[in-house]
Amino acid sequence: MAVLKILSEPRTVVSGALSTGQGQSTSYTEVSSEVSSMDKNQILVLALANVPTIITVLIGILLNNGRLNDLNSRFSGMETRFSGMEHKFDTRFDLLLSKVIDLDNRLTRIEAQRH
Repeated sequence: MAVLKILSEPRTVVSGALSTGQGQSTSYTEVSSEVSSMDKNQILVLALANVPTIITVLIGILLNNGRLNDLNSRFSGMETRFSGMEHKFDTRFDLLLSKVIDLDNRLTRIEAQRH
């Protein structure tokens, strides 16, 4: 309040003191300490105003991390399914290869009997 009162009244500077025109003087250090406390309050208000934003960002990061973990578990599940399918394809390919080899043997015998 003293700062607002001093600033609203006419003043003159006299050798390191602030004169309010009514015979009262205030030193520069007293005025600057009140201004710096006001700055501290402003900083506090600005910091507290950003707290909801910071909390919102942190919640978003946590939710995103949870979604990434779900996605990772889905990929691992797909990997096991693909490995099972790969095993199936390998066995079927081996079966098909054995059938082709059997047909090749039969064809070779038929050709040998004709000549």
